[in-house]
Amino acid sequence: MPRPILEPSSVAEAKEMVKYAFDLSEKLEEPVMITNTHPVPPFTVALGKAEYPPVPSTMDKISRKVKKLLAFDATALAVQAGSALALNMVMLGALAGSGVVPLDAMSIRETIREKTRKGLVETNLKAFDLGMGAVATGA
Repeated sequence: MPRPILEPSSVAEAKEMVKYAFDLSEKLEEPVMITNTHPVPPFTVALGKAEYPPVPSTMDKISRKVKKLLAFDATALAVQAGSALALNMVMLGALAGSGVVPLDAMSIRETIREKTRKGLVETNLKAFDLGMGAVATGA
């Protein structure tokens, strides 16, 4: 069975996806979750219309449901790379480095070079590499 990549865009959608992911994990032999431990609150939380769940207890619950949890402060790595906006590149690097899906790091780097606006290439490449390194070192 192919392994889906779940990318929620809101707290409500994340809750629904977690439920789906847990159900799916029962079908897969190697359920893995890659997540950022630094809260990135959606606008509903920022406006006070929703609450962000406590990170430690959330990570604890998730770790009991998956075979492998790769959780690290991806936001800090994005900032280290040069921009908090490079968070998606950190997570892409983590996915590539995890071995969960067959992603060729060299091909991804080439795509970043070709498709990214010139002024952001180095930041995105550094963020990608930091994400790969985070899962390689177990950060």
